[in-house]
Amino acid sequence: MAAFRFLALITVGFVLLLLVFLLHLGHARLEREATRAIGGPELALRPGEPRTWTVELGGRTMAAAWPEPQRQPRLRVAADELPAGAIVEARATYALPPAEEGGEAVPFDAIIGGGPVRAQATGDARELDLGALWMSWEHPLSISLELVGGAPEVAVQPSLRGDVAPEFVEARSYARVLWIAASVLGAMGFAGLVLTLRGAFEVRKH
Repeated sequence: MAAFRFLALITVGFVLLLLVFLLHLGHARLEREATRAIGGPELALRPGEPRTWTVELGGRTMAAAWPEPQRQPRLRVAADELPAGAIVEARATYALPPAEEGGEAVPFDAIIGGGPVRAQATGDARELDLGALWMSWEHPLSISLELVGGAPEVAVQPSLRGDVAPEFVEARSYARVLWIAASVLGAMGFAGLVLTLRGAFEVRKH
């Protein structure tokens, strides 16, 4: 009987520890995806001179190219010095394959709601939000930025960063709760194992 209880507790303890380990890996992946971003090169923007940043995600699937909670990342531009009143205009397009062989590529607007979009710097802002983009891992994404007013020249660095979705926050909460529950159950299982072994030794002594 003692051997059976020993085997049962060992099995339960191993399963719980494995569950804790898997939850830890999943939680770590979610944490990494929460901070995922793609940064572009520094671009010197001047009125009438658009600068282009070509983004190739390179993933074999959408989930690999960009994480599920951030399927529509936002285009932002940051600058060490962003003069108040500076206006940056952005266009983002995919070059879709031509409908007929030998034809020209068809541009597809990547900005949700349509582009171009503009953002104006106010106060001591160091970053401008230019809206969310539809993502595709199959086609290169071309992002065009231009300074359209408010300053003679601005050096900016574009980036794509996703907003954390409510589903992502909920998943992280569940992961934390399960992590704590599995850890407590694992500790209880091992405590029971120790007590069982202690009881078995005491029976043998008598």
